[in-house]
Amino acid sequence: MNLSPSRLSERFTARDSRSLRTARALARVRTTERPDIVHVHGLRSAALATAAGIRRPFVTLHGIGPVPSTRKLMERLGLKITDFDLIELNEAFASQGIACLRQLGVPEDSERVNPHGGAIALGHPLGMSGARLTLTAVHGLEKRNRKRALATMCVGVGQGVSLAVERV
Repeated sequence: MNLSPSRLSERFTARDSRSLRTARALARVRTTERPDIVHVHGLRSAALATAAGIRRPFVTLHGIGPVPSTRKLMERLGLKITDFDLIELNEAFASQGIACLRQLGVPEDSERVNPHGGAIALGHPLGMSGARLTLTAVHGLEKRNRKRALATMCVGVGQGVSLAVERV
C-alpha cells in the first residue's frame, strides 16, 4: 500500500500522524488556599502542578513549541530534563516528536517518554489533550513510584505549553 501525502508540499502520511479522537476527561483541581475541600469529600490529591511554561507562536517552526516552553519551565524551576522521571509529549507527527526530543537532549527511545503510547498510538482528543497528558503522567508516576513528570504539547501556529507535576 502506498500512502502518499495529502498535499504535494507535505512530507507526512497517515503512517506517522496522529488520528483525531473524541474523548472526555475530568480533572479535579483544588487550590492551596482551600485544601479542606478535597478532604471533606474523602478525596486525596495525587499530584501537584509545580509550574507551567508557555511559548508564544513560533510560526516558522510549527510543532517545535514544546522545546522553548519546556526550557522556560525548567529555567523557572531550576531543573534539567534529566530531573523528570516521566515525559508525556503529545506529538502531532512522529518527526515532530523526534525533533522535540532531540532538541531537549532526550534519547528517542527513552523508556520514560510516552510509556503508555502517545498521540499517534492513542489518538489526539481535541479539546482535552492537556487533561489526558496530565492525568496519564500522574497515573504513570503512581504506577512507577516516581516523583516528577513533564507534560508538554504543541498547540496551533507554533505555540507550546509545558507543565511540571509532582506526586504527593
